[in-house]
Amino acid sequence: MCLYGLAHFGERASAAGVQLWIDGPGPRRQNWPGYRLVTGPDGVRRAVAAVETCGEEQQELPESPALVTAGQLVLFPAPPRRWEVLHQRELPVLCYQAEALRREFAQHAARHGWKQKAFHQHQRTLTMVTAWLGLDAPVEEADLWAISRLDTGYSALRLVPFLDERGLLVPDHIRHADPHRAGVARLRQRVPANLLSEVDVWIAVLRGEGRRESRTVPWKTVSGYLGYVVPVLEAWGPSIASLREITADQVQEAVDGIDGASALYALRSLFKALKRERVIFHDPARAIRASRRIVVPRPVPSDRLAGLIDRIPTPVGKVAVALAAIHALGAHAIREALLTDLNRSKGTLGLRDASGKLVRLVYLDEFTLSLIASMLKKRATRWPYSTNPHVLITRVAAHDPADPPMSPYAFQRIFRQLGFSDRQLRIDRILDQARETADPVHLMKVFGISDQTAMYYIAAAHPEKFTAEPIIP
Repeated sequence: MCLYGLAHFGERASAAGVQLWIDGPGPRRQNWPGYRLVTGPDGVRRAVAAVETCGEEQQELPESPALVTAGQLVLFPAPPRRWEVLHQRELPVLCYQAEALRREFAQHAARHGWKQKAFHQHQRTLTMVTAWLGLDAPVEEADLWAISRLDTGYSALRLVPFLDERGLLVPDHIRHADPHRAGVARLRQRVPANLLSEVDVWIAVLRGEGRRESRTVPWKTVSGYLGYVVPVLEAWGPSIASLREITADQVQEAVDGIDGASALYALRSLFKALKRERVIFHDPARAIRASRRIVVPRPVPSDRLAGLIDRIPTPVGKVAVALAAIHALGAHAIREALLTDLNRSKGTLGLRDASGKLVRLVYLDEFTLSLIASMLKKRATRWPYSTNPHVLITRVAAHDPADPPMSPYAFQRIFRQLGFSDRQLRIDRILDQARETADPVHLMKVFGISDQTAMYYIAAAHPEKFTAEPIIP
């Protein structure tokens, strides 16, 4: 029951028949143990936790009437707090526990080598949330992010893992939800109402929830499929009542009007799933063909490659560019590379697949090894307490207890300084090697690519070796 009522009724609260009441008319007393009356901004006097709950033998301090009470059950979800109302107001004095946490946070920042600006931004956020809410109950992560949006002088990025490690954080499940799953939910809202039930059947089949057991497709793939299918369904929706009415001509017309190959894959998946679930009787996309553009890889001009490494200011950026431009590694492989798979004495870097299995060894040249050595020396100086196992990390990933790899945004920002992407550098490197040799097996061994990809680059580098096939009568 309400803790205020519990303080009043005492042991009688456990008896049957006690009326539930919410800070309204009812029995009140001025001297409940552990509580005191405080006049709020609206002029109403409310009972809040006394100062003694924060520390022993302290004098009474002006604390906020919004102080959170530990152990109080939630009757219904509370609306988000409006921290902008308190932005310019004078803060209540911190209790003993909050002051101790503030000192611990300062030691944590100094131990990890934070810059003064970043430390002050996070300390302001910590001070504001503990001054108004206290530490009797864990802090809501949503409140930290709401405070960080008030001004550039606040930040919550490194404060979230700090509080989480100490059991003082209530995670924001909405913020940590799968973004691709949320994207599927948004796209689903655009599907015409008369076709929604059939699309839900398709999504269930993709997620392995159909009548027969099947492979579970990731939410990222489901979101990609819906991105191509939803515009087509929006065009079909007003003129049909069900996807059973769709003909092969309508599918061909839809494929010809947009990115043919990708849209056709998605539509084939849709109608194949519906037929398997016996929602439709005929698959109109089965015999459809789509034209596909073949893009010939082009090299990067040599004048733009001159001084490539020197134009990157950070050691992490230099290593990322070297791995892409010299060893033709993809963005995902570079970001996911682990320190335990780096053997500097042998000059190798191991690459793992999604399951964590070691699938390839990359033999590094001396120049790349020297860049990695400089980067690791800088890393040990700047983040000596970081436990992140990845080769490339940023200041955010270095202090995250989840040990994530470098974010895709931070990785791409390195190459935006050069004026082209990591994919262009990778293509240029493989194409340059293909000019030196017309052996696809050599490209497969050096760069870890498939036979079809190797032949694709050989054909681009030596077009004279690939003549058009004669037309068979």
